[in-house]
Amino acid sequence: MQAPQQQWRQQNQKGPHPESNTDGHPGPAEECEMRPYRYCFMSIYCGPYDMTHDYWLDAGSPGGDFYNCMVDWACANQTLDNYIDRYCIQEVVGHGPPCSCEEQTRIHHCGPYGINTEHCDEAWQVYEKCLSN
Repeated sequence: MQAPQQQWRQQNQKGPHPESNTDGHPGPAEECEMRPYRYCFMSIYCGPYDMTHDYWLDAGSPGGDFYNCMVDWACANQTLDNYIDRYCIQEVVGHGPPCSCEEQTRIHHCGPYGINTEHCDEAWQVYEKCLSN
């Protein structure tokens, strides 16, 4: 059985995240290119979803090597899925899976302990605006 976010991705996307690795510019996923090996924004945020090394560790270290994982779509997607699975729980969002799109975005962007912060509210407003276009 697939995790809820994997089912959501299959129902709502035709591949990797459509906004991935476009520096915030909308475009089809097939036009996205993976960042070069070991390239990380501000030397911290790596891969198509701007993940940190700690994020990857929290997700169970898929692929066994952080930098190799961040240049592989399947591994980056697995990292994202694992992280959401880990924190889409009663103690974090107030209920068990599945998490809504907003909850998944907040968990991914702000971490499990920052989902209700003002910063996260502002971040969600940016994503929500993008989703409504």
